[in-house]
Amino acid sequence: MGRRPAPPKLSEAFLNRQRDEYYWPLEAYNSKSIYLLGASKEGEIPDEMASFEILQAIATLYSEHGFTNEAIMEHHPIQQWREEGVMIPVPVLNMLVNAWAKYLEGPSGMTMGEAFNLEGHGQGKKPKRERLQNILRERQLARAAIAAYLGAGASDAGGISKSEAHAIVAERFNVSEDTVKRAHKKWEAHEMERLRVAGAFSENEDDDLGA
Repeated sequence: MGRRPAPPKLSEAFLNRQRDEYYWPLEAYNSKSIYLLGASKEGEIPDEMASFEILQAIATLYSEHGFTNEAIMEHHPIQQWREEGVMIPVPVLNMLVNAWAKYLEGPSGMTMGEAFNLEGHGQGKKPKRERLQNILRERQLARAAIAAYLGAGASDAGGISKSEAHAIVAERFNVSEDTVKRAHKKWEAHEMERLRVAGAFSENEDDDLGA
């Protein structure tokens, strides 16, 4: 049997941040908001729903983790937000303001859920909400699997296989290994691209992600 391909090498600066648990919630926010913006742009979820989720994530960083405005702004997914935002990014706030105006100026009988594009025509808001929560859960599992796989490759003890990473994450989150494997396969390319854009990998590294 041939030697197992090594995962991409993480940069030392990124590794130092990952070793510091302080940055973990900020990285999670960055990953989540990048997905939400992409899904909104592709029409997979309403802009307003993405905005509510991003606002909720920002509020959690502020109230539960105690991050400063400056720390949160540094981890906004796009440069424009870092320049124009204070605590709430201006584009997200505008989405909510426009939806509120739509509700106030809409025809009689329009509900707030319809104005905010969270429900309508008998569909109800619960199915959309549940689908989004399932996706965010999948991405959480995928991020954890990628972190375990890449992190082990950067350790002195040597790397592990993806299957071993799946087992670690499955035990941590109390789910099946198949559940982690499916989530990893579905979202790996998206998360790896986010890490590349964030400068997580050393330059001139092979993109082979292993087996």
